[in-house]
Amino acid sequence: MDIKKNVPIRDAIEAEKQFFAKHPAYRSMSSRLGTEYLATCLSRMLVQHIKETLPSIKTQINALITELQREVEQYGNPILAQKAGQGALVLHLLSKLCNNFCDAIDGRAKDSCSTTELFGGARISYIFHGVYARGLLAR
Repeated sequence: MDIKKNVPIRDAIEAEKQFFAKHPAYRSMSSRLGTEYLATCLSRMLVQHIKETLPSIKTQINALITELQREVEQYGNPILAQKAGQGALVLHLLSKLCNNFCDAIDGRAKDSCSTTELFGGARISYIFHGVYARGLLAR
């Protein structure tokens, strides 16, 4: 009702105090009634609840942190954390690429190994010695 009439909050709280102080049924307990008392009690209850539950939450968080740190340690050292690690990673990847490329040309590639067709260097050799040579001889 006070909100609809645009009564300032301070005036509404003061009117509430006066109501409880003057009303015959509430006069004896007016110090324990009203919005301010309710806010004080609820704040006290909230602080008490936080004090009771915070230690267990803190223990759970610490346990999760410890568990996750163990998991991270299983992954090994982060090689991308430093510039030297980044360079080493790029060098390692380029070496693997070079080795895989050489294996593919020599016909030793593991990933694309087929038993029904030739690939890499074996395919090139077949084309030059088989197909191309027959084509030259046929002319």
